[in-house]
Amino acid sequence: MRRQRILATRITTLLLLGVTLYFLLPLLWTLRTALLPEGRAYALPPEWGPWTLANFQAMLTGPFGRAFKNSLVVAGATVLVGLPLAAMLGYAMARYRTGGAALRFSVLATQMLPPIVLALPLFALFRSAGLTN
Repeated sequence: MRRQRILATRITTLLLLGVTLYFLLPLLWTLRTALLPEGRAYALPPEWGPWTLANFQAMLTGPFGRAFKNSLVVAGATVLVGLPLAAMLGYAMARYRTGGAALRFSVLATQMLPPIVLALPLFALFRSAGLTN
């Protein structure tokens, strides 16, 4: 009995380590790519040195600050507008029975679609508004 428990614990530990490595590997690969010089990031076979911080220096000295500020403004505005609206809609859907089950399902069904489904309609909208290059 004790031997089976030890074996089960070891197998569980190995599986959890494998899953952890599976999820950490893309992050480690991104860090590796960021620390390599510009021309060596995609070399075959993959290189593991020499490390440099030149990519980070170029990012911080370039127009990154303005782009980051723009992203913060857009994200903040989205949260400030979306959160109260979503809370009110959720309350109304739970409290009142207007529109029936079909309306509630159609509102929830839009959340089940992957965002890529909206790519073509949004592109067509932007193109018709003259917002594309």
